[in-house]
Amino acid sequence: IGPRGIRVNSIIPGAIDGTEGFFRLQKPENIEKAKDYIPQQRFGHVKDIANLALFLVSDASSYITGQVIAVDGGMLLTAPNFTIMDDDYRKIWKAKL
Repeated sequence: IGPRGIRVNSIIPGAIDGTEGFFRLQKPENIEKAKDYIPQQRFGHVKDIANLALFLVSDASSYITGQVIAVDGGMLLTAPNFTIMDDDYRKIWKAKL
């Protein structure tokens, strides 16, 4: 498909505020705590995903293909998934930082 100009990339969204998935995957009592484990200290916005999608369909990304790109504020690289862990585990992990 490459010779035909078809590129295949994937976007992995992190915690994107205001989306159905955000509220389904987060326990309500953990929502504010989760920001502590995101290097950018904020949740993503739908616009963050849209901006990457626009970049990927533009000529500016013409040599990018076969990639899986996380839009998660850096959380994938720095911490396990704290949305499913209890408070004791969070304390242990945070002490190591």
